[in-house]
Amino acid sequence: MQTDSDVIFYDRRPEWGKDYGLGWIGFNHAASTMSAAIAHVEQWEREKKIVVSHVMIVTGPNECIEAAFPKGIVRSPLDKLYFDNDERYVVFRRPRGLDDRMAGSIVGLAEAHVGDRFDHTKLANLAVQNNFVGWLVNQCCGGQVRDAVDRIIDADDQWICSELAAYCLHQQPELAGRGVLSRSLGALTPQQLFDDDSIFEPLR
Repeated sequence: MQTDSDVIFYDRRPEWGKDYGLGWIGFNHAASTMSAAIAHVEQWEREKKIVVSHVMIVTGPNECIEAAFPKGIVRSPLDKLYFDNDERYVVFRRPRGLDDRMAGSIVGLAEAHVGDRFDHTKLANLAVQNNFVGWLVNQCCGGQVRDAVDRIIDADDQWICSELAAYCLHQQPELAGRGVLSRSLGALTPQQLFDDDSIFEPLR
């Protein structure tokens, strides 16, 4: 088991009910060009040492729902895509106040959008808004440019991975408007969501 000050990496398969559970949010990074590109645009606002570039919602011991590029919102097996893949690591975070009701609500919201499309336009917007110039402009104006563009291009049946997870969390009364969930959800990167300790219980 390897550790740093922020997170524990297990040298074993994560255990259901201990390391992750229903309604938990999984964060992943992979040895791929796509993951590297996402990590690059996230670097200006990263707070934790651990790098993430994708988000999923845990819906069962071996299942998650995710906005997968380019397929859209799909159910995916955790073992085949994540646990047994040496080129990927996964870190799970438990939402604050999670109980059976909240877990069922998070999962139900995610399931309602299975089959929706992946939002390529929103992904491109994140890339533009989070390069160095875009980041600097948004720093100077409190992120208003980023959020305004996201509202303009928003589509109810199209999602990126971090937006879908943030939406499911934002719909919970205990979490609505907390931390980064007070911002335009489609403008959030996986890293920004992962880093927000006001939404999730402390990493073990």
